[in-house]
Amino acid sequence: MAGPGGFNADGLGYALDDRNFRVHQISGQNRTAELGRIPADQFLSDPGGLKTSTLVLVESTSGFQPDGIVNLGATRDSIEKIRHAWGIPSAFMAKLSKPGSLSCVVHSMEYATSSSEGHREKTALNMGFRWGKGHDSWVVVFGRYDLRIRTLRMVASSREVLGKSGLEGLLRETCISLQANPLVMFSLLFELCGRHVDNKTQRYDIRMSAIANSLEIADKDWALSWGIKSPESTVNLSKDIYQALDDTRWQHKASQQLVEIGERCSEIISAATRSGTCSNAPLSLVCEEINDILHRIRLNHHMLLYIERMLQSQFQLHQNLLANQEAKATGRIAVAGLETRCL
Repeated sequence: MAGPGGFNADGLGYALDDRNFRVHQISGQNRTAELGRIPADQFLSDPGGLKTSTLVLVESTSGFQPDGIVNLGATRDSIEKIRHAWGIPSAFMAKLSKPGSLSCVVHSMEYATSSSEGHREKTALNMGFRWGKGHDSWVVVFGRYDLRIRTLRMVASSREVLGKSGLEGLLRETCISLQANPLVMFSLLFELCGRHVDNKTQRYDIRMSAIANSLEIADKDWALSWGIKSPESTVNLSKDIYQALDDTRWQHKASQQLVEIGERCSEIISAATRSGTCSNAPLSLVCEEINDILHRIRLNHHMLLYIERMLQSQFQLHQNLLANQEAKATGRIAVAGLETRCL
């Protein structure tokens, strides 16, 4: 399982059953697109079907197991059946699933050798990534993009990061763009990851401001105008500050890892466009979109660093206040003892 630090000690797990995953497809032609949803049991009876679909997406946005195991959103048998039907190499899946740091990027390129000209031609790109803080939030994505017919087959499993309502609404909004260029799905997933970082950053900023309110170092009128309230109890304020600081540090680390993952994915997609049958494909637009999203994530990365430093100073201030209170109490006890002896 992946612990709070995002270390995936045993590799990726699998869901206990297939009840939580949904299958979407996008098909169409000549700037028309149609979004459809397929029952899971029907899809699993022939995962290699849907030949005319530009995009087939298997998603699981619940994916929770006891002990918070990061998993692929379906059972081992189902994932293996999907992998085999889509032609995804087993070595690629082994790299994606191996133990180690939760956050990582893997890819492999497939080639065909031309008998007439004797050169290798790129035919398909397998790419995936996994990211998150650990047991409370994570995402695992992998897929195969056929460079010759420009189709994408993808699995996306997450807890918290992609939202609880699923991706159907997003797919409906971007249906035409995905039909024209299915690799846009990667930029959409990075957009959702970026929103997750943004929401976490705002939440931690409010948390830090609430602690400042408790320490009476914030403008109370300002805090009231923004609806920021102090913690209900200040008995364990040291614990509250430390927990806020710890959460912010892990999110700070995760946001930096997301930037690095996005940069690597952009490089991989860009390399796939340099030669071969996909040289004229509009994949550079996907790289541009990913880079724009990464710019916004970097801004949140800087904000998280600011919050972290503010919490460090709050923690030190609170410790100084406690030491001052203890010194005053000790002084009062000493004075009372002297007065008692004088009597």
